[in-house]
Amino acid sequence: MAIHGVQVVSIPDAHSLGQIARDVDQFPPDIRGPVLREEVMKRILEETEVRIDDGLLDARVDLMIDRHKMQLEAGATFEQQLAASCTSEVALRLELRSVATEKIRQEAVIHYLAETNGITVTAQDLDEPIATLAGMLDVSTDEARDKLTREGRLPAFFQTVLFEKVTDFLVEQALAAKV
Repeated sequence: MAIHGVQVVSIPDAHSLGQIARDVDQFPPDIRGPVLREEVMKRILEETEVRIDDGLLDARVDLMIDRHKMQLEAGATFEQQLAASCTSEVALRLELRSVATEKIRQEAVIHYLAETNGITVTAQDLDEPIATLAGMLDVSTDEARDKLTREGRLPAFFQTVLFEKVTDFLVEQALAAKV
């Protein structure tokens, strides 16, 4: 599923990932796996060229500001909070634009890699993280799923599982290219 307003222009090849796997061999065996996962994703995100439509960025920043306004403490206005933090809305928008750019880049790269490599997330893939949440909330899995659906948070679980599956795929590619 491509993201409207975003174009993935280029992405690192498997050889580049293989070099990371070789470099990670210098770490103690018990931390190689987590380091490899982090470094592979970091390399992919740093070296992938992505073009993002300005309208999409502006819309994401607007959404972030709207969410921020909804979370304000009772009695404080958005303008009062800006004044208290010694910043302007323009400065905040610039800061959020940078955050939004990185978030959109990450989403675009993950979706591009998933789409081009046939990686999907099924309802069964969501069962484990939802069961974990259910255990933390001391409710049934169905109750946890219903709560996530009602609150509109199920897509975040989907994104997390997709990120993990794409990362697993990239680690496999890195290890295969290592030799």
